[in-house]
Amino acid sequence: MTTPEALKAAAEQFLRIPARTDIPASSLPKWIQEAKAEIKPMAVDRRVMAEHLDEWMKYWDTNIRNRGRKQ
Repeated sequence: MTTPEALKAAAEQFLRIPARTDIPASSLPKWIQEAKAEIKPMAVDRRVMAEHLDEWMKYWDTNIRNRGRKQ
């Protein structure tokens, strides 16, 4: 697994929000602390998600993945 130090560096340098819950929010950049206070998890129907996951991932791979990269 990635170390807490590496995740903190990724947050600061690459604007990544760590998914792990063992990293104190106070050690993360202020923008993440503010975002975590404001972002509310969306309800998920896990049955629907499981039924369509492969289809959605194929769509994402084909239509979205790497589209923001400079060529």
